[in-house]
Amino acid sequence: MPHTHDRAAFEACRRFLNLPKQVLRRCCTEGKISLDASGGGQQQFQALLFDCFFSSDEDHPWDRMIGRTFRQLICYFSWVAPQPDRLLIRTNTADRIASYLLPHTRVFDDGSYEHSGIAGLRVDGFSSDTIHLCHIPTGGRLDLQDTSHSTSARLMRYCFQGELESRIKSEADDGRDPVHANSSLTAAEEAASDHWAPSPSTSLRSALMARSHLWWYTLRHGAALVRPRRSNTVQCLRWDVGRSCEQIGSLLTSGPLSIPGALFTPPSHEFDVSLLRLDSVSIELRTPLVTRGTVHPWNQLLDVERGNEERRRARQLAELSPATARRDNPIA
Repeated sequence: MPHTHDRAAFEACRRFLNLPKQVLRRCCTEGKISLDASGGGQQQFQALLFDCFFSSDEDHPWDRMIGRTFRQLICYFSWVAPQPDRLLIRTNTADRIASYLLPHTRVFDDGSYEHSGIAGLRVDGFSSDTIHLCHIPTGGRLDLQDTSHSTSARLMRYCFQGELESRIKSEADDGRDPVHANSSLTAAEEAASDHWAPSPSTSLRSALMARSHLWWYTLRHGAALVRPRRSNTVQCLRWDVGRSCEQIGSLLTSGPLSIPGALFTPPSHEFDVSLLRLDSVSIELRTPLVTRGTVHPWNQLLDVERGNEERRRARQLAELSPATARRDNPIA
């Protein structure tokens, strides 16, 4: 089984991404943690997922699902884990998430079209607790692992079919037809290829998707892509609650979660933005309204979060009866 030679780095990475040990071990190669896709189609697919899940509500042209937006689906996620050949998302409702992500298309009388869901996405199989998805044009893979642990792949398929039928009906009411049963891309899907075509920002966007739990770990994070302020940046990632830009910049450029080659530039003055740069591409990071702590290197950040957990534990104990508190915390 793969392992890491640096246990402190492994533990820090596990805690920041909220991953089970056995899942993170699959990201280790020759004793080193590797969170990034090696390139090619998986990177393009993860960059596409980044654009979808971090889009502002209904801002993405494919964000037309009835009932939920891309960003609202995140509340069902427990964690996101990059694996050697795919992205793995743990969720409490894999069947419903898959039904929302699979594409539906409406073609208008003049030949124009609109998509709902992720164009090119298809079901690639089922296991007892996982729905396997594949993106045809890139070859990228996404596994949706359910927390319920159904007894068989057959039962997982049955639950998914029920959710899908409901989804198809809702989309039909809005004039869109399912295309996920097609073994190849439809003409309308092929016309959407700009969304997954390789670009100078593909590697950076893919890397941020692999580390998305750095934002999604807290409720009401509000993390979303907005228009950048600078003329030489491709996107701006803004969030409302969570870690500061300096903390995020430190995590992404040093320590076990770092993006190889990435550089962080703090704002030069009060009204400036932070920059995250990889190769020739920069993305703006906008300071959250509410932050936790100040600037810390990754190992000190871990101590800060441990302190937060200890304080939460102390508050829970304080709410218990004196006898129960003494039993659960005999040192106090």
